[in-house]
Amino acid sequence: MRKNLILLLVSGFVLTGCGSKTKIIDYKDEGYSMKQLDAEKVTVSFYKNIGKEELDLNSGMYASTSSTALKVDVIDKNNKVSRPERDPMRVNYEFDGWHLDPIVNSPFDFNTSITANLILYAHWSQQNPDEDFVEPEYVEPSHIDDSIDTLVSISGVVNIPVNDGKVKLSNSAISRLKRTPSNVVDVLNFKIKTGVTLTASYSDSAKKISYSASKEGESNVEGSITVQNYSNNLKLEDTNYETKAANYETRDVEIEDHHIMLAGSSSMENWVNSKDDLDPMITFNHGIGGTTVEQWKDKLNQRLVYPYSPKIVIYYVGVNNIINTGTSASQTSTWLREMFDDVHSHLPNTHIYYVLINELPNYRNRQAEFDVVNNAAKNYEKTHDYVTILNAGEGLLKANGEPNQAYFLLDGLHMSLAGYAIWGKFIKDKLIADFRKQNA
Repeated sequence: MRKNLILLLVSGFVLTGCGSKTKIIDYKDEGYSMKQLDAEKVTVSFYKNIGKEELDLNSGMYASTSSTALKVDVIDKNNKVSRPERDPMRVNYEFDGWHLDPIVNSPFDFNTSITANLILYAHWSQQNPDEDFVEPEYVEPSHIDDSIDTLVSISGVVNIPVNDGKVKLSNSAISRLKRTPSNVVDVLNFKIKTGVTLTASYSDSAKKISYSASKEGESNVEGSITVQNYSNNLKLEDTNYETKAANYETRDVEIEDHHIMLAGSSSMENWVNSKDDLDPMITFNHGIGGTTVEQWKDKLNQRLVYPYSPKIVIYYVGVNNIINTGTSASQTSTWLREMFDDVHSHLPNTHIYYVLINELPNYRNRQAEFDVVNNAAKNYEKTHDYVTILNAGEGLLKANGEPNQAYFLLDGLHMSLAGYAIWGKFIKDKLIADFRKQNA
């Protein structure tokens, strides 16, 4: 049975209990009896409260893990329970004591006399070893270019090229024009001469951007750009994928602009803790499970990446081309290179990170094809400084080089929480290191 995605990481729910007296059940007539449990004893369980995970995946596979107990004590009723000699441990978290509730702050007093069965829950506070790191602010590229022949040259709107005075925009791009229609200069791609003032506004009823460039001592340059809604041409055939893409566009908010965008297939979409895992960097996740390289290249980038002018875009995509659509590794590699070219063409100031396809426990027979795609990405990186390759999956391998099933769900394709912890840390460490290097 398919289940909705539920992810409770810091304060996961576990089974609770209550005190009750145990009755004597005697079956002597059948030749045996059930041992009487001591009604004057109570059980105190110390739960690590690390998490419970239930994932409904695109693959149709279901996986679940549950919280575990650090220890269980049986003591005399009305006595006090001793605090465990050792505190539980959790990577990147600090233990905040034993509590009566898995979520609510409710410290347990170990001087309390226990009268009924009791479950105590570990509470945690996340530690940030990179708390001194501050993500550099987005720097607007210079628009000054005295080599142009006129006061202003507008090449695009929301990173989509203008052709013959017209621009074809997605819904998310148009929403940016509607934010502050009286001043849309910030979403134009333009060059101006020194000393020029550019103003621009958008009329949704007329579907037109009007602009004016002025400079003291020279005649104003005025013009307009017709906005065409191109969203129908960018729809995905798969209704599930299309619904997810449309939802991202509907929730479109200004804060998503100029930060780090995660894009690609299910390993991105299922990374539900990406925001926390990559903190203190500001990231937004537009992953859609099942999608392919050409879908991002031809349609999704125009809807879910380009309009947001990200400083960085991180892709994990390509595996579905091989295992779902039957596309050859060679063709997938060609589309991947074309996607990199296209992203750079639309976002020349954005750095591209591509996460190599993981080695997958249940797809060892396709590894040679994955290698072709991964090697194509590596070779592209060698001659294009705006692309960085991330081999985040190397931490998911055993010492013998085989993928460790412990870091994957039962389908041998999607990562578990433990896998994401390793995968995500690799990505985070690399991004922060690169930021620091750039600003050294």
